[in-house]
Amino acid sequence: MTIVYALLITLVVYPLLGTFLFFLVEKMNMPIKAKVFILSLGHPILAGIIVWFGCLMFSREIAETAVLLVAGSLLRLPFSGRKYFQSLMKDPEIIIINYVTPIMRMKSVRIPLTAMQELSYSKSKNFIDKPSRLTIKFTDQIITIDILNKHPAGLVI
Repeated sequence: MTIVYALLITLVVYPLLGTFLFFLVEKMNMPIKAKVFILSLGHPILAGIIVWFGCLMFSREIAETAVLLVAGSLLRLPFSGRKYFQSLMKDPEIIIINYVTPIMRMKSVRIPLTAMQELSYSKSKNFIDKPSRLTIKFTDQIITIDILNKHPAGLVI
């Protein structure tokens, strides 16, 4: 029964805290690396602390199990396919998109203008909406990049 209680508490606290942190991060004016750090590592750590102290007054076993469930979410970071937009540069023949991965690695993708088939931008409008996204389709590939800044560098929309 301990596992059931821990799972229920984690399923309530973790997504609510994630939504709240995303809302705050989107509104803050800070570098993209700091925002990615807060969403990737800060979210599970803060959720673990809240769950620990919230459950500790009921049962230590529930608190330990819930914190282990939250800590398990850190294992997904190296395998996450998320990309967070940093900047876009356009040369006469190619577009270079710089982005950050959840494990804080800077990467870039070069897309020839002749190979690009579609470029779409979806903007988040609501408090609980998904982040703004840039989707690029080119030569049998689709790249989706989340945008955490209100006014992304190099992106004119």
